[in-house]
Amino acid sequence: MTRKLLLALAITSSFVAGYILNRVSPLPITLAQEVKQPLRAERVLVKGHARGLSSKQFDKFIFTAEGSANPFMAVPKGKKFVLTDIALHPQTDVIETITVNIASAPEKGAITPLTQMRIQPYGYENVSLCSGYVIPAEHSLVAFTNAGLKPGQIVSIFVTGYLADEQDKQE
Repeated sequence: MTRKLLLALAITSSFVAGYILNRVSPLPITLAQEVKQPLRAERVLVKGHARGLSSKQFDKFIFTAEGSANPFMAVPKGKKFVLTDIALHPQTDVIETITVNIASAPEKGAITPLTQMRIQPYGYENVSLCSGYVIPAEHSLVAFTNAGLKPGQIVSIFVTGYLADEQDKQE
């Protein structure tokens, strides 16, 4: 009988202590999901998409900034794009392993390869980058596949990142 009484007393005191700490305590409580103010108002979330085509050399990404309906293909002047996430989705016509290359490309001149990912038929690849790749102003992001593939195979590529001022030193 005393065990049941001690157990009931322990449970009751735990509930009372939890209630006091959560409802009555003057200590400020911060939840992990709670955002009181944006950390960097000058950074804008950007999402983009392109296709890795087995029969086409390059496909430029089309970007849309959060809060804007105007798509763009090149990073605006005075800004830089920091690429943070990449997702590859092979379409049903993919019948062999495809290597997808993602690169930064100026309007004229040589491209700068950023990353290379392999995708299997019916596979899915999602990569989150810890520090991100920085694409400078007036450059585009392009995708292309490895050579020697059967034509007509398509991999959809989705990227996420943010636009920041070129002077912003923290990526």
